[in-house]
Amino acid sequence: MKEATHIRPHEMGLLQLWFAALFHPSRAFEELKRKPAPQWGLYATLLRALFIILIWYLPLYLLGVKPSPPSYLTFVPTENYYAASMIIFPLYNVAIWLLFSAIVYVILRLGGWKSDIDQILNIGGIAGLVFQPVISLFDWIGVVLGWHSLPVVLGISHLCIDIWVIVWVAKGYNKILGLPIWLSAGLTLLVTIVNVPLAMLFLRG
Repeated sequence: MKEATHIRPHEMGLLQLWFAALFHPSRAFEELKRKPAPQWGLYATLLRALFIILIWYLPLYLLGVKPSPPSYLTFVPTENYYAASMIIFPLYNVAIWLLFSAIVYVILRLGGWKSDIDQILNIGGIAGLVFQPVISLFDWIGVVLGWHSLPVVLGISHLCIDIWVIVWVAKGYNKILGLPIWLSAGLTLLVTIVNVPLAMLFLRG
């Protein structure tokens, strides 16, 4: 008599997880629980940086576009900003991934809530990868149509996407870490607010 064969459920790859996270978040969170942490968060963070370089900074550099407003970084001339960003952005991306995850972890520990830094890093990394293509799509629409005449439209689109990200990450904290949804949303909103001055300093559209 043959022994029953144990059939493992289909495991998603990183791109499959990205697709599921957009259209089936609950399924994506269940899958993310089983993924190596924080390795998947790091893979997603690096892939996001590569994506941005290839579809944003490199094309703008090749087109000779100048950033507006000018660079706030004294060591990066405005005319060379997009070329320098191909080095700066990956470093910035990894830095804020680590920083924001650490902020969430410390707040949870101080408050006596359940906390797992590896899972927090995974959730944050995947969130950045999931929503970056959506943000970039709206940005390129602004470029094609004339971004100087569409600041309000781009601002509203980014705000709507930010709200979507906050809700998605909050659900991730809720499903994976078991945190109350109000706490999850508050933590996500906090790091989003902290990101605003940092992004204004280092990043340009």
